[in-house]
Amino acid sequence: MNSKFTHSFLGIFAIATLVTAVLPNQVQASTIVLNSGQVSGNPGTPSQTDTNITYWTLGVPVSPLSPPFTAADFLKAQGIGCSGLDICGSAKVVADFPFAPPPWIPSLPSAPNARWINWEVGPSPTFYGSPAASVLYAYPFTIPEPTINNAAIEMYWAVDDILGEFIPGFPDPNPIGVYINGTPLSSSFSGAGRFPEYSASQSGIEGLLNPGLNWLYVYQRDAGGAYSGTIFGARISVNVPEPSSIIGLAALGTLGAGATLKRQIKSSKPSEKETTKVG
Repeated sequence: MNSKFTHSFLGIFAIATLVTAVLPNQVQASTIVLNSGQVSGNPGTPSQTDTNITYWTLGVPVSPLSPPFTAADFLKAQGIGCSGLDICGSAKVVADFPFAPPPWIPSLPSAPNARWINWEVGPSPTFYGSPAASVLYAYPFTIPEPTINNAAIEMYWAVDDILGEFIPGFPDPNPIGVYINGTPLSSSFSGAGRFPEYSASQSGIEGLLNPGLNWLYVYQRDAGGAYSGTIFGARISVNVPEPSSIIGLAALGTLGAGATLKRQIKSSKPSEKETTKVG
């Protein structure tokens, strides 16, 4: 085999392999999964304490929790700076309430490990979410990447009564139901519904995140009294490249190597032709 052809072929193989194998690893990528109602890494059972999620509430049903949330309010949800009428603690896993019209969804199809939570749990044997109240929950999570180039969130939930307050007839100073590090997400992360599963997604959130510790906040707005609760699952993707970008760059690398091979073969043809003629 012609040595130039051999070297070019090996060059194609090396370049194509380098593009497809190294490119996805240029920046570390991860997906953080957050589920409500977890106890030491496993789905909890009603009456247990969620080991991830803390809360701040005034214990008042029907009414909004507060004027527009401040940095101090988000700290209270973490359990920092609570005083006076503030009630702070760890969320409780509660049972889905089956008698409401419609009943609470038993689980989320897109986040099957998530469980219903409330700031407090009712007595045995039912363990429903009572007393009812408007509550701000805080969920810490860690991003291991030192650099965040892109990020997105998708979230699934059901709630009694409202995630935030972005519906007519129930004015609230805090209309958005989900916040990252104190900054509200879009209005799609809000609304009422204990059945069926609701969802929303948002890309371009890299500016809201920090390498290391971050906080997801969920605002549960009570509107009916009696019972309250929230169930949610969230996935936060960091530095996950789009498949089309990887394929496009891999094809570009292979195309460039292919052009090199074509030139090498073309340049080798006269010598091959000459050898044939002499033979």
